[in-house]
Amino acid sequence: MKLVTHNGVFHADDVLACAILSYEFEFEIEIVRSRNSVSIETADILVDVGGEYNPVTLRFDHHQKGGAGARENGVPYASAGLVWLNYGPVICQKVLAGIELGDLEFHKISELVDKSLICGVDARDNGMKTHYGINNAEVYSFSDLITAFNPNWFTVQDFSIFNVAVDMAKVFLVNEIRRQAGSVLAEVEIIKMIEPQKGKKIVLLEKYVPWSNILPVKAPETSYVVFPDPTGSWRVQAVPKGVGKESFELKAPFPANWRGSSKADLQNLTGVEDVIFCHNAGFIMGTKTREGAISCAQLALLLFEREQELR
Repeated sequence: MKLVTHNGVFHADDVLACAILSYEFEFEIEIVRSRNSVSIETADILVDVGGEYNPVTLRFDHHQKGGAGARENGVPYASAGLVWLNYGPVICQKVLAGIELGDLEFHKISELVDKSLICGVDARDNGMKTHYGINNAEVYSFSDLITAFNPNWFTVQDFSIFNVAVDMAKVFLVNEIRRQAGSVLAEVEIIKMIEPQKGKKIVLLEKYVPWSNILPVKAPETSYVVFPDPTGSWRVQAVPKGVGKESFELKAPFPANWRGSSKADLQNLTGVEDVIFCHNAGFIMGTKTREGAISCAQLALLLFEREQELR
C-alpha cells in the first residue's frame, strides 16, 4: 500500500498519523512524501494532503474549506486526530494483546490517548496555543520534539530523517497506550485497596499502583499515601488537592523544616531512625521500612493539623 503525505517540513501531525497507520497496516505500507498530483491520485492512503476527509477511501486531510470537524472541547481535528478517530480502539487492542479488557475499555483508553497526546498535536497543527507551565514557562511538547527533527534553515535541507521520526512516534504511541491502559487498570486496583480504608487520612498501599489521578477524586479525605518503592524502601507522598491544574497544590505538604534536611536532621525531627530523605518541595519522603513510613505520615499529619488550628 502506498501512503502519500506532503514533502518538505514535517510536523507531529503528519508524522503521528503515519505512525498510527504504519502500525495498523504493519509492513504493507510504503510512505511517499510528495505533493505531485500523480502521486496523490495513485495513493492508496492520503495523509495531510489532498483536501479530503473520507475514512472509507482512506483520505485523511483537514486543510479543506470548513476543516474536518472538531472535538467536543472545540479542538479541530488534524490528520493525526482523524486517523486516531478511526483506528484508535483497534490500535489499542493490538498493543494490549494478552491483557483482558473489553471493548468499552479499549475505547476508553483510546479516548485517554487522544486527550493526553493526540489532541495537543491537532491543536498545535491547527494554529491553537496549547498550554504553558507555572509562571508562563513554555512546555516542550511532543510537537516540539518532532519539529526538532527537521533541518535548520542554515543547514542542508535534507528531510530523509522523516522515517526516523515516524519510528520514534510509534514508540511514543505504544508507550502512551500502555500508560493509559495502566491508569484504567489502576483505578480498579486502587479502589479495591482503599475500600477497607475509607475515610482515613493516611492510606497504605501494600504495592505501588499509580494513584495520583485517582485518590484525589475517589478518596478526597486522604492527605498522605504510604507505598513501597521498587528499590525495596518505602515512600510517603502528600496527596494533591485534585487532578489537572489542582494537582500542583498539596492538601498537606510536609513540614517546612523537614524539606531538604540531611538524614541526621530528619532522624532528629521525625524520631524515625530509618528515614532517608524529604524532598525540598515538600511532596514526598522516603524511609527504609513500612513502619518508618507510617510513623512519618502520622507525625506529618499531626503537625499539619496543629498548624491549621493555630491559624
